Amino acid sequence: MAGDADGDGRADLIAVGPGDDSNIEVSHTDPLGKPNPSGRVHDSIGKGLVACAAGNFIRVPPAKDVLTIFADGTLRLASQGIPDGKLYQRIEEVGKIDPRDIPEAPLKVAVADFDGDFHTDVMLLGKDGRLLLLYNRPLNLKLATSPGNPPRFVAKPLKTTLPGVRQLAAGNFKDVKVGDKGQLAYLDSSGNVWLAAVAKDALAPPRLLGTHSPDDHLVAGRFRGRPFSDILVGRRLYTSGVATDFVDLTELPDTEAAKSDGTWDVADIDGNGKDDLIRHHEGRERWGAQDIYIHFSYDKTDAAKGFLCSANDGLPDFWKMGRVNPGGLDLKALGCKVGHRDVVVEIERFEDVDLGGLQQQMNRVAQYFASIPLKNPDGTTGIAIHFIYPTPWPNKDHNVVMGDFDGHFPRHEHRGIVHTMFAENGGPLVSAINGDRGHFNGHWQEFIHEFGHQLDLAHDGFYGSPSYNSDTGCALYPSLMSYTYSYGLDGSGENVRYSDGARASLVLNEEHLDEILPFPIATVHFLSEGPYRFKIKPGPDGKTTLVDWNWNGIFGEKDVHGDLNYTHGTDPGPLFPVGRATSAPAVALHGDRPILVYAQDGGIVVRTWTGSNRPGEANRWSDELADQSAGVTGDPTVAYIKGITYVVYPTAKGTVLRAVTMEDPRRPLLHEPNLLPRTAGAQPTVLAVDNRLVLLLWRGKALPVDIAYFNLASSGITMGDIHSLALRSEAPVGAVTGSTGGDGTDVWIGRIQGDGPDHGGLTEIVRYRLPDSGSERLISRQWVAGVYARRRMTLLWSPEPGFSPDGRIYLIGSGVAPGGELKEQYITMQVPYADMGGWLIRRYEQPSYRSPSATGACFFHDNILYALRYGNDELHLSFYGNGCTPWPTGDFDDLGHIRDWGLSHSIREIPK
Repeated sequence: MAGDADGDGRADLIAVGPGDDSNIEVSHTDPLGKPNPSGRVHDSIGKGLVACAAGNFIRVPPAKDVLTIFADGTLRLASQGIPDGKLYQRIEEVGKIDPRDIPEAPLKVAVADFDGDFHTDVMLLGKDGRLLLLYNRPLNLKLATSPGNPPRFVAKPLKTTLPGVRQLAAGNFKDVKVGDKGQLAYLDSSGNVWLAAVAKDALAPPRLLGTHSPDDHLVAGRFRGRPFSDILVGRRLYTSGVATDFVDLTELPDTEAAKSDGTWDVADIDGNGKDDLIRHHEGRERWGAQDIYIHFSYDKTDAAKGFLCSANDGLPDFWKMGRVNPGGLDLKALGCKVGHRDVVVEIERFEDVDLGGLQQQMNRVAQYFASIPLKNPDGTTGIAIHFIYPTPWPNKDHNVVMGDFDGHFPRHEHRGIVHTMFAENGGPLVSAINGDRGHFNGHWQEFIHEFGHQLDLAHDGFYGSPSYNSDTGCALYPSLMSYTYSYGLDGSGENVRYSDGARASLVLNEEHLDEILPFPIATVHFLSEGPYRFKIKPGPDGKTTLVDWNWNGIFGEKDVHGDLNYTHGTDPGPLFPVGRATSAPAVALHGDRPILVYAQDGGIVVRTWTGSNRPGEANRWSDELADQSAGVTGDPTVAYIKGITYVVYPTAKGTVLRAVTMEDPRRPLLHEPNLLPRTAGAQPTVLAVDNRLVLLLWRGKALPVDIAYFNLASSGITMGDIHSLALRSEAPVGAVTGSTGGDGTDVWIGRIQGDGPDHGGLTEIVRYRLPDSGSERLISRQWVAGVYARRRMTLLWSPEPGFSPDGRIYLIGSGVAPGGELKEQYITMQVPYADMGGWLIRRYEQPSYRSPSATGACFFHDNILYALRYGNDELHLSFYGNGCTPWPTGDFDDLGHIRDWGLSHSIREIPK
């Protein structure tokens, strides 16, 4: 509802909360023309609220009281308290009606003097078409209502029914037959607008005002400030309610645009004696879905047009015209102009911040904002940013100032008018989202980024993912709001900017990418520069761009995977807790179903995934199948062959081999242990090579890695001779089976070189050919870019296009940072580009992804199932370990969001 709650001449927004115990909230209109924050003025007015209305029920105009109607027939009136003057604290029962007379909810409400006795009445119209008139009958009908002559409402059910009414209003219209009596105005389901007065116990025959769309809104109010009410139907204003006297207001939204509006109200918000239109929007837009829009009524002589803010920048025109100096600030003298987007920023600082250098940086900020290609209502472009430099704060007051930053800034008298940015040497870099305060270190790029948050911009263009809000956003989002492009774009720090959304029409899914971009190469050239350095080529038509999203050297592929937001940490999707582990996890596919193995306080645990939907059921795993007497002393590894998953783990007596079978995926079966001879003291790595089981044994960095083969006969498992490879490693080795040649199958073994730095080592991938018979043969050796922690890595192999016949190797392992046991986690993959060193290295998401052990990984559904053990031994899993998630991503129109939302909403209220 809307009405002048406090009687100051400016209407306010009023809400009566539904529920078991209704409350009243009011958002006052400040003398400066903006709303004050809404606040509850009464906590409990009753239970079972079915309708409410604002009107001059007890106080004289312009003050409005609130009548509430409850399901039990009780009528209560909230008005200003006497004698304390507290708003809506005077609550009194003003009538009791038969609940059976209350029309069916939801109810439409109209307020007018329907019987011409100069007392305000209320009409209720139900969904069932029934009408109930609540006559205002004070003790003395000849006197105005007052605390001494309070209203009393008498219910009168009308015989007339109005089924299918879409809109309802009331007012005193120019009609000689009716005189001073109020009339109903209603829009029926056919779009006809009717006017009808009350005649005894029914409505008088209605007269047709006009025909409109049944989806139009209808309100009645004194928009011209004249004695008679006008009727507004959609865009058409019928002056004084006369059918032949109308004007079409094209500045109002058309029928289609207003379809998503809820109630339209009328009230004099700016206090100029003319009712304004108040639209309560109830849309489904991402922003502004529940906004309230005010369309001011004004005379041609009013250049300020009420409290209008023509530039939608949060600074009303009458401020910029100098009619008032909000908070003592002369915006006109600052250079603010009507019809131009302006923003005022107070640059706070400590006394050790050099003012001259700071002003030079802010001049660069002003130049950028002025260059923004947003068209203003006055025909100019750009945003004018005006800086105010208050007296600096003493350094000795640092803790006092920063200890209550939000309480200090913006300065109270300037809130709702200015923004604050606090410059501090070596201080924090943070700002309120959609707010008015923030911190920076004095540099222009920092300012634009942090101030972007105040203008409601996010790091990732509002895409994010269910796992976390990425600090980088999509590579195709060239905004300095993204950490990727905060200090450089297209090879230069001078190019940083907010995104104009030129590529926002293309919404991307990292699991299903096309490598033909529908944009000329000049508009996406930044992709080829740091930090991503994607390989791109102009399309053959000159209007498109070819890009190698998946780094395989092939351009223009369809439906490929590609990680588009990895530079500040790649997103493996949501990690779901599944249990507690005291070793590195091992994962594999048992047929087509993931199986998970880990140690738990010396026991061995086996689980299988029982879900079917990766995004929604990642945490659905079978109950723990555990052998607590297993005596595990290290990390288990697993391999799958022909319906059996083989689990291998070290114990004090040697390496143990066990089989896992599965008839019911919810109940895996763990078979008896087999202690392998001559394996004491070794850390095993098992892998499947064709249909053979191969075991690698690491016995310490000073000894070569051993290898053994198993015979998987129906009569049982037997282990062949153990012999050594010409290979040493600083940590247990990782291994994976790859391509098959004419004389055997290749195996890639990952080892850590001993001559690396103290906290990590260089990694080498050594490729062996394992023939069907005979000795292993060394095929190739290749160093991997980066330095990794001295612990087993996980290797994966994929026969991908562009890497035939050798396939592509993925390495998932621990980095060397930070120091100590917990290490960050990385995924590294082969790429066919020499300038990349042949490898692309990506760090998993955030520094919180740290583990005291190796991670587990395997391919699943064209992605990677990724298992991570945290420092507290919690085991988490994700199904998007290759960094390609199924959630949408892309560019975002920062500038449009600043224009339509950020400037106005960040300072939309004046605190009281």
